Amino acid sequence: AFINGDVAQARSVPPMDDEIDTLYNQVYSELLMLLMANPEDVERANYLLWAAHNIERFGDRVKDWITFNEPWEHAFFGYFTGEMAPGEKNPFAYFKAAHHELLGHGLGVQAMRSVRDDLNIGITLSQFPVYPFKYEASEKDMESVEFTDMFMNRFYLDPVFKGTYPE
Repeated sequence: AFINGDVAQARSVPPMDDEIDTLYNQVYSELLMLLMANPEDVERANYLLWAAHNIERFGDRVKDWITFNEPWEHAFFGYFTGEMAPGEKNPFAYFKAAHHELLGHGLGVQAMRSVRDDLNIGITLSQFPVYPFKYEASEKDMESVEFTDMFMNRFYLDPVFKGTYPE
């Protein structure tokens, strides 16, 4: 949760040693839809300015930052299954949303580091261990494991750590 450091100081609340601030959590679907609709538009710039502004304002007190919290959940349940806002059931929209979350992370890190380069900045990714159903798995079972791992894990890990999507 984002904590306004100025308010905490005004109330004499001591900062937590392990405090990590998250720029973007569950309440974001409207902004994400705007980013997806107009990826070169002002909304992307606004997020980056907001990220940099938070570092300017709190970077002297908060050293650990998370750009996005569990983007898989947001994209999957909001755009693939429709169980969360905005309630779409569209696999293409899922991949587009996931891509823009990852893009937002990368650009957000750049914007934040342009203000201060002494911060720990990351992303919180959900990871799912994937195993075959049977102890002695068939080739088809192993192909299913590979596909599931690619869809749920590597689709998010590879862009962050390799700069590319899995093939």
